[in-house]
Amino acid sequence: MLLARISQPLVCLFGMLLFAAGCRGVPDGTPDQLLRRGNELMAGKRYKDARRHYDAIVKRYPSAPELEEAMLRIAEARRYRREGSSSFEAYKRFVERYPTSRLGLEAAQGEYELGVEYLGGKMGGFFLFGKDESRGVLVLEHMQTHFPNYSLAADALLHVGDWQLKELDYADAAKTYRRLLGEYPRSVYQLKVRFQLARAIWLRSEGADYDERILFEAKRAFGNFEAAARRVPDGEALYTDQIAHAQKRIHDVRERLAEKQLIVARFYDRRDAPEAALIYYRYCAQTYADTNGGKRAAAILAERTKTAQDEGNEKEGA
Repeated sequence: MLLARISQPLVCLFGMLLFAAGCRGVPDGTPDQLLRRGNELMAGKRYKDARRHYDAIVKRYPSAPELEEAMLRIAEARRYRREGSSSFEAYKRFVERYPTSRLGLEAAQGEYELGVEYLGGKMGGFFLFGKDESRGVLVLEHMQTHFPNYSLAADALLHVGDWQLKELDYADAAKTYRRLLGEYPRSVYQLKVRFQLARAIWLRSEGADYDERILFEAKRAFGNFEAAARRVPDGEALYTDQIAHAQKRIHDVRERLAEKQLIVARFYDRRDAPEAALIYYRYCAQTYADTNGGKRAAAILAERTKTAQDEGNEKEGA
């Protein structure tokens, strides 16, 4: 009897909860009504409730004209709720279904903001746990690929390249910067990107002591930046620090290349091949005369010339 008395209110309570859940199920209405109500809820920042109305259009009216906007708003609602992964998937579904949509620029803007939020560490899972900043690269590259003429497409690639550079991914950063330079030759970021490209190559070269190709590439990239900066009106004044940095790095490259010539020359010295060593000492002294390595090579050549002369004099005296 006691159990019956206890269970009856519980059954009533459970039934009320089911009724309430049912009331909050898929909303009723025509596609137009659902879309308008969803937009009202979005304006009031009730994103979860708004998405329920948009979802109702997707489920009940898959051929309605309102479906186009509803699919985009679902992506936006998820982004506002920091549901990054679900938001990206929703944007992709929208773009795939409506590649030439009248709302395309809104989708591009939304993906751009989502990607930037990811790279900035502001997008993740529950209470921002499980953040994956690298996902921002996928989002921004998707946006740039599908909306290459959007006003922020070049900005998207710049964000990607700068993030890759920050994460020490120098090879991919250089690849992204080159892509930006090639696809957006009139971008306002041209000089900045040239400078960042040169930095990425230089930083990559620091871990490649025996790969002269990367050093030459870095030297060429800094030289290209400097030349481009000087062609801009007032470029020398506007980019004074960057030009000075480029000149220093070019000199640093020459120092490292000179050291490489010395290493090879000393190798031949150790192999008792002085004639081969002299070739590298001469090349180093002539090509890199302004470097410390070039000066050391010149000093070695002078010393060996003097030694040879002294030995010749001794032979003549004998």
